[in-house]
Amino acid sequence: ATGEKVLPLAGDTLVVQHATWFVNDSQGSIAVQPGAWKDEVMTCYLKSAVPVTLAGVTWLYGQPAMAAGYTFVIALQQVDAATVLANLAYTLPQ
Repeated sequence: ATGEKVLPLAGDTLVVQHATWFVNDSQGSIAVQPGAWKDEVMTCYLKSAVPVTLAGVTWLYGQPAMAAGYTFVIALQQVDAATVLANLAYTLPQ
């Protein structure tokens, strides 16, 4: 009841939702869109089993190089009505 939601990524678009994990098994390119702004920073995560390119984000430390054979966990933070920041949080071998 107090954990974060885990949702499969349906299609190639991700709309930021607070306290949510999105699971990507196949999309190599994803468009990230800000969620409805309520004057609160929203944080969600994208767990991707494939290397992925994200559109609509600003990478905090530059877009990371990704290779097949790894699972990537990317933290996404929406900090205002239009800005979504991305940071590679984990890279795990498969």
